[in-house]
Amino acid sequence: MQIHPAPTTAGAAKFLPIGTQSGGRILGGESLKPLLLDAAELWPVACINHDEESDHALDHLIGQVDKSKKRTIWLLNNCLRIDHLKKILQSVSPCSRVINLLCDQSPQFQGMHKYGDAEAVLSDERLYTVTHDTPQAQAELVGRLIDTEMFMGWKPILGKSLEPTAVEHLRQLYRELTNHLNQKAVARLTRLNASHLFLSNALVNAVFANPLNPLSEYQDLYKNKPVLIVATGPSLNKQLPLLAKFKELFVIIAADPAVPILKEFGVVPQFVVSIDPKKRPYWKHNELDPATTFVIEIGCCPDVAWSSNHKYVVTSCHRDVFRLLTDLGAAPSYLMTGGSVTTTAFSLACHMGANPIVMIGQDLAWTDGKDHADGYVSQYSREQLEARHAKGFEIEGYDGKPVRTERQLLYYKTWFEQRIAQMPDRLVVNATEGGACIEGAAHVPFASVCQELEASQLGELQPDPARPWTPDFAYLAQLADRLRGLHVEIDHLQTELKRGIKLIDGIKKTPKKSVIRQIEQINELLVGGNWQVKTVVEMMGQSAVAATEQKVLMDDEVSANLKGVYGGYKSVYKSALHGAHNGLDMLGRLIQLFDDMVLGQQMDHQLLQKYGFNRWKADGSAKD
Repeated sequence: MQIHPAPTTAGAAKFLPIGTQSGGRILGGESLKPLLLDAAELWPVACINHDEESDHALDHLIGQVDKSKKRTIWLLNNCLRIDHLKKILQSVSPCSRVINLLCDQSPQFQGMHKYGDAEAVLSDERLYTVTHDTPQAQAELVGRLIDTEMFMGWKPILGKSLEPTAVEHLRQLYRELTNHLNQKAVARLTRLNASHLFLSNALVNAVFANPLNPLSEYQDLYKNKPVLIVATGPSLNKQLPLLAKFKELFVIIAADPAVPILKEFGVVPQFVVSIDPKKRPYWKHNELDPATTFVIEIGCCPDVAWSSNHKYVVTSCHRDVFRLLTDLGAAPSYLMTGGSVTTTAFSLACHMGANPIVMIGQDLAWTDGKDHADGYVSQYSREQLEARHAKGFEIEGYDGKPVRTERQLLYYKTWFEQRIAQMPDRLVVNATEGGACIEGAAHVPFASVCQELEASQLGELQPDPARPWTPDFAYLAQLADRLRGLHVEIDHLQTELKRGIKLIDGIKKTPKKSVIRQIEQINELLVGGNWQVKTVVEMMGQSAVAATEQKVLMDDEVSANLKGVYGGYKSVYKSALHGAHNGLDMLGRLIQLFDDMVLGQQMDHQLLQKYGFNRWKADGSAKD
């Protein structure tokens, strides 16, 4: 049996049989469910358009295909001739895909003379047809079909024969598709660059995840009360004097970098949210006001999470991490995020039942050439900021005039807009008075918002139910014991992977049956073994897993002969070994940390540095 290594949900390699797809997929319509591509089918993306009336145009378009990119997605625009579809399918490689985007509500396909030929074309497993719908619905379906694990780029090419209405339809579709692909690309980069940090941070910060202050206690706590989300965009400067005057009107949720800025104006937020896995604290140890509840995403930087010992609400946005920690005895609360601190704050406000939700400092763009409000403690160099600005582009601003933004900020903007569209019963007010326009939000000056709320007399707010946090050493001892068991299992997997590599290196021509059985057992350990082990190994070796997937999937030998198949196994074993090695090192230090805390019966943030879990030095510089 030939196999392709492919990522699981968390991103590790697994083994899937080739040829499991059914052919001729039609996507869209009430009774037609969108079908995802197999996780093994990863490719760069190219797009072409089809001129319905001209064979010469078809030849020209086929000539544009980069033959060196064997795993390619072709986006056809309203191709209704079976003979043209046949010619295209003959031109693409066996591992490519063809997606036909229909712009007609009642398409009339022009068949060939032989019905058998038409049936063969329409049943080709590489062909997907996306039926006519709104640009948003079609873009969502196409986005699901494009796996960004090996996504390199895409370019729509519009044919001259398309009707003006179809051109406008496709223009909107590609704009929507860009948003979907941006979200996938950002998620992929985050997973590759920060997956190991996120898991390591989460396990270190599990210290605070003893069963205390669950998010369920905040459900609708501030139902139909005004909640203000304070971000640190450059437009915040103009709002601060007003906020200092009217701070009692709101429940204030602040992004962590806003804390020192608000402090200068005498504003103490009820909640401060932190999510970034790398950024350093914006305050000195235990300087956060005792009246503030610290809402930490459990994967945030340990230097930040351990910087305040007053009141905590511990959340988790990563389903695999949430599942792992829960199974280990920790008790974080699941809270959705859009990848930024203010999207997390928005989800928190929604959970609390806030109405209206008011946002200030939410520029999502460079306003007046600035990236942040005055007083922001920059964590980027001037060169980095200038490079980001140079790569940016213009979008509609708060006042209708163009403002400059970047892809990641556009992703957050899209997230807000999608969430707002899903909650028509809530009033979301963008009172930033600068930056990007947020579709679906009411754009109202902050002074008007404050005056309206002051006149409304909304009554008393419910008190924050958070209880002060204290170390729970019995909980930490139990967590350490469970991590010891996980360490033993990962060590066993590491031994088996090394044995598998040795077995494959010993294969000369045809492997012995005993060797095949042993390799199958190792494969089963990877695929069907302990999911906790797989989660740790995958996340701690994500970059190696991704590199292996690309190497194996682009290598013809993997699917061409037996030697290639076992070479593919070996590549997967090596990538898993990378994750196992990193996981064992991380768990070993973590167990020592917890044992040290239990033995000394004390919480000491300096233990982070002792066991190498600090990201920043005492002088505020980054750790080497």
